[in-house]
Amino acid sequence: AREVLHMRDAIPELLETILPDVTDAEWCHLELARLGGFHYYRWVPRDVELMRALMQRWDSQTCTFWFQMGEMTITHEDIYRILRLPITGDLIEITPWEQQRRALVRLYGDKADASEIVSGAVRIASQYRKDDPRSRLIALIQMAISYYALPDSRGGWFPLLLLDCVCDILEFMQVFTFTDALLAQIYHELWMYSTGRRTGIDVSFVLHCWAYEHISVIRPSGIPWMSGAEGALDYGFR
Repeated sequence: AREVLHMRDAIPELLETILPDVTDAEWCHLELARLGGFHYYRWVPRDVELMRALMQRWDSQTCTFWFQMGEMTITHEDIYRILRLPITGDLIEITPWEQQRRALVRLYGDKADASEIVSGAVRIASQYRKDDPRSRLIALIQMAISYYALPDSRGGWFPLLLLDCVCDILEFMQVFTFTDALLAQIYHELWMYSTGRRTGIDVSFVLHCWAYEHISVIRPSGIPWMSGAEGALDYGFR
């Protein structure tokens, strides 16, 4: 009873309005390779158009995103204040990076597994008001920091565990929306950009959160692209 969706149908109206008209397959493949070249990033051009369109809406001089619903201003002070929030009692600083790793080791041990991190993240998220979008964003960002700072994060990027963590939070709170996930990712990417670590919207994160919200039969552990890109096409992300 899985509903197979085409990529264009799977994009919410908000994002559909900002997709560029030009498709450049060669540019898209190069861009995907720049983002990491992992097997689950073998997407068709439309996905990268989405990423490019989002980044084109960012005005670095005014720290503002423009959407059909209006403008959204995010200052560097906002990002810094959010990222300094405590995670289960430990203050996670933007710099130095090693301090984040040591804090996570203190919290979870040097052999922490994903289930322990997710459990801690659920406890964090449950403390925030469900009717406060900003608090929901903060909760997501905290979880993103936790995963990016794991001692065994293979260079600081643990995307699949982050996806599972976010989806567990979506299921737990039942209040997160696609827009929340997108804004949280934007916050996080801006911080990554400011530290020179990585740029570009993580498309699989955005699509996964939207799919989980709109296609109820999909469970995070059963997402085909975790075991191969070919299976992802069965879900219509094309």
